[in-house]
Amino acid sequence: MTIYQTTMRKSAVLALVFAGVILTACQSTPKEDPGVKQVREDLISLQSDPQLANLAQTAIQDAERAVQAAEKPQKSQAVTDHLVYLADNKVKMARALASARYEEDRLEKLGEQRKQVQLDARTREAREAKMRAERLERELKDVKQQQTERGTIYTLGGDALFATNKAELKAGARASFDRLARTLNETPERKIIIEGHTDSTGAEDYNQQLSQERAESVKRYLTSQGVDAGRITAVGKGEAFPVANNESAAGRQQNRRVEVIIENP
Repeated sequence: MTIYQTTMRKSAVLALVFAGVILTACQSTPKEDPGVKQVREDLISLQSDPQLANLAQTAIQDAERAVQAAEKPQKSQAVTDHLVYLADNKVKMARALASARYEEDRLEKLGEQRKQVQLDARTREAREAKMRAERLERELKDVKQQQTERGTIYTLGGDALFATNKAELKAGARASFDRLARTLNETPERKIIIEGHTDSTGAEDYNQQLSQERAESVKRYLTSQGVDAGRITAVGKGEAFPVANNESAAGRQQNRRVEVIIENP
């Protein structure tokens, strides 16, 4: 046998040996099961979810062990399929549990936010009511007032409101009622009583009629400024309820008045 033939024979033997090694290696490397691959990907997706990963850690750990069991080589495909089925259920259960807890946390936060919104609204309403009351006090600070069980009574001198024996409001008197009307429109829940009073000069029937007309005049003006007429009751008291002695000019001046009673809520 020549050297060339010997060399060629050795080369052929080596080629056969190399091919056998490659074939053996290929046969020893198992093909990855698609079901195993899928459950691993599903588990990785859950573990990587920033909203869910920390909400069901025990269940996720159980799913991890189930997936690892499915990834181990088995003697039969049936066993592998069964382990994949168990692992898939574990992953789905872990995701469902984490999602449920996420929704619970979200709803709890929404409930807390809703409670805070309601509290803020009540606080704002109380603050606004206080501001309206304070504004009412400021608007009428130039008018004599008295707190009673019925409510707040504001007394306006009749001579500043009406000409002698007249029931039409003077132009200069309307500013006081403008301020009152603005404030009353901000407190729609409170009822108003307007009482007209006179001194004892003149006939009693005349004084009664004049006091009623003056009370009605104030009511009409407040109504023209937007105050609901249904909130207002106008009453003429005539000379029956003096606050001072009618024997003196100063006393009679005090008795000629209009009282606006803003009833307590």
